[in-house]
Amino acid sequence: MSAVEVRRVTDEDDLAAAFALRTEVFVVEQHVPPEEELDAADTSPTTTHVVAELDGAVVGTGRLLTDPAHPGEVHIGRVAVARRARGTGVGEAVMAALEEIALAEHAVAGADGVRRVRVELSAQEQALGFYRRVGYAVDEARRYLDAGIWHRDAVKVVAER
Repeated sequence: MSAVEVRRVTDEDDLAAAFALRTEVFVVEQHVPPEEELDAADTSPTTTHVVAELDGAVVGTGRLLTDPAHPGEVHIGRVAVARRARGTGVGEAVMAALEEIALAEHAVAGADGVRRVRVELSAQEQALGFYRRVGYAVDEARRYLDAGIWHRDAVKVVAER
């Protein structure tokens, strides 16, 4: 198997591939209503998308939401990996790429001079093990339904090394 290549979405073809994969995972597999899957944040100028390619096919994606009013904080969402690529490291590669962008473009310096960014996400309960493995602390006290799927919030502070 080839190495996973993750890249920032910079053209309409990659964005269409990201949306197609999200539709496959969230709408077809998980029965999320299509009108709840794609939203206005997808085309906001403050949103960054990435796609992961394996053996020439887009098999992973995720998005990074930012708000200039909240420097040093970002939200990762819509992380999806094609069924055939699960367990291959694609999800980890997508998360690492999004965290790298968050740190490079949205971190703020603390009192100690170290640049950090707080990364928040809403995790489906079925994916909590994955998010814990990549370093996220899960809010165990609160769960909620989103698109008919149980979720919990999670957070990780990413800092310069």
